[in-house]
Amino acid sequence: MVNWRQLPLFKLTFLLLILLLLISSTGFAQDKIKLEINHKVKAEKQSLHLGDIAKIEAPLKLKEQLSTINLGQAPLPGYTRVLKRDYILSALQREGFNSNKISYKIPKQIRVTTPYQVLDREQLEKKVQQYIKQNLAVGSEDIEIEIQKTDKEVRLPVGKVKLQIGNVNTKKLLGRIAIPVNIYVDGKLAKKKYVQAQITAYQKVLVAKESIERRQSLAKDLFKWEKRELAKLYGNQPFTNLDSLSNYRLERRINSGQILTKNLIEIPPLVKRRDKIKIVAEVGQVRVSTVGVALESGAEGDIIKVRNIKSDQEIMAKVIEKKVVKAIL
Repeated sequence: MVNWRQLPLFKLTFLLLILLLLISSTGFAQDKIKLEINHKVKAEKQSLHLGDIAKIEAPLKLKEQLSTINLGQAPLPGYTRVLKRDYILSALQREGFNSNKISYKIPKQIRVTTPYQVLDREQLEKKVQQYIKQNLAVGSEDIEIEIQKTDKEVRLPVGKVKLQIGNVNTKKLLGRIAIPVNIYVDGKLAKKKYVQAQITAYQKVLVAKESIERRQSLAKDLFKWEKRELAKLYGNQPFTNLDSLSNYRLERRINSGQILTKNLIEIPPLVKRRDKIKIVAEVGQVRVSTVGVALESGAEGDIIKVRNIKSDQEIMAKVIEKKVVKAIL
């Protein structure tokens, strides 16, 4: 413990001067802090800090500390949040500042508003329509798109807007569907909006002029071209290659006006079950043949089971032409 009586007078005077300087410098720093806030301010960021809304006069380090005092979330674009003077003074107190030693000019209530822009609805609809047309395998002239109108405006932060279509199952891009659109402002995702659209697509297809029986060979004069809704195909792929139609037959009966789809046709078998056939076999340069019976039907390239009549042996063979198969050795 310091014995003040034993200290020389000049040392005691020196210590008292330093103590007074420290006290006065602290008070001076506090006295130099000035805050001024208008009754209406704008927020530019999502989080609100004192430096965003206040004019601060203070030494550099104190100014930096004051500027970063968190005042909570800023209002959404286009909306207003009311801050009370007491709330701001309490925030100062929490950070260790004595509001009694700060010169401030703060209204009782401050209205904080975030600037905004309204999304261009035409731009949004154009983006959706463009996506639909690019992802449907028909000409754009055969697509009808009806966008559901909404009266509610979409408010966004101020900045450069970019639209991007979200995840969509393009195989189900017909009928009534919700198209997700991600809205970016200055490269940051600002909002996600679902656009309701009614999509109708048409395609020229072959339809039967009259009923056609199962297993009947097909010909051009049995069909006519008509434009039909794709949704009514129920996922079946229409057959539209008129030039190769004669290479096929019906797998099952179709009615008059029914669309010809790929699941309804088949290539006629070159070998039918119970047909008497020629079985050929090749070993090196040697080619031999014998007579057999087909145990299954098959088109060209199919692997079927056959019986060698001479040996009465069952083997697997590949259909290579009408009533001719090649033994698989």
